[in-house]
Amino acid sequence: MSTSRRALLALIGVAASLALAGCGPDAAKTPAPSATASVPRGSTTPAEPASPRVIAEGLDAPWSIAFLGDTALISARDTGEILELTGAGARVVGTIDDVTAFGESGLLGVAVDDRDRLYVYSTAADGNRIQRYAIDGDPGSLRLGGGETIVDRLPSASVHSGGRIAFGPDGMLYATVGDAGDRAAAQDLESLAGKIVRMTPDGDVPDDNPFGGSLVYSFGHRNPQGIAIAGGTVYIANLRGAVLRTVPVSDPSTSSELFAGEYGRLRDVAVAPSGELWILTNNTDGRGTPTEGDDRIIAFEAR
Repeated sequence: MSTSRRALLALIGVAASLALAGCGPDAAKTPAPSATASVPRGSTTPAEPASPRVIAEGLDAPWSIAFLGDTALISARDTGEILELTGAGARVVGTIDDVTAFGESGLLGVAVDDRDRLYVYSTAADGNRIQRYAIDGDPGSLRLGGGETIVDRLPSASVHSGGRIAFGPDGMLYATVGDAGDRAAAQDLESLAGKIVRMTPDGDVPDDNPFGGSLVYSFGHRNPQGIAIAGGTVYIANLRGAVLRTVPVSDPSTSSELFAGEYGRLRDVAVAPSGELWILTNNTDGRGTPTEGDDRIIAFEAR
């Protein structure tokens, strides 16, 4: 097994052991799924962060953060909009066509490749899909260019729709797919439900995937909504837990909590180009209790 695969599976396991349960009818009994970011630090022991600051507020059901150079792009689950953060706030870069927003589905994860192309995971009428878009223009006036679908008809449902995407150090695109309410499908290698899938940037099956000819990379998941690769500390944004968990990869049993209950539900955590950590609150998605200014992006420096 390659080093990159061992690292990825280790971090999937960390997230699963702490917070990779779903938000279905039995949600009150289990923690909610969580997003993750991995930070390569010299020390794997997290310390108290510096004073956090608000980067943006007044966002409507935001779901994911990605960076195009120094510019942050945000997905809005229910409107299908891609937002660009500027000094004046958030502006719409474009709207993803034919997004079907219901329950936990809609416009979900976003990622940017090394050619500055935007990848989007969203729900259409016939299931979840991953699309790739050009981004045109300059910071402050970006716009969506032409798009193409690279994978479609991924399982979707009002619950357990997965949706996180990220590029690995191997240049491959990883995506988390929920079981769409069908627990048995998560164990079925003929189905992409309840899986971590791995593909080339064009949506093809890599030759070194573990199951020949299949996008499946890891299986048996309920509703994975976070993924991160091979740093010293993993940061996990919790929805129901309303906390940012810090997990040293060397010893996951020593995990600790930051910002417990301070900002409500936390949907995503990402490493900014500056090295700061950005957390995305999610109190306006119909399950939280919004306060004035929600939803927000909060930035802090992890010491």
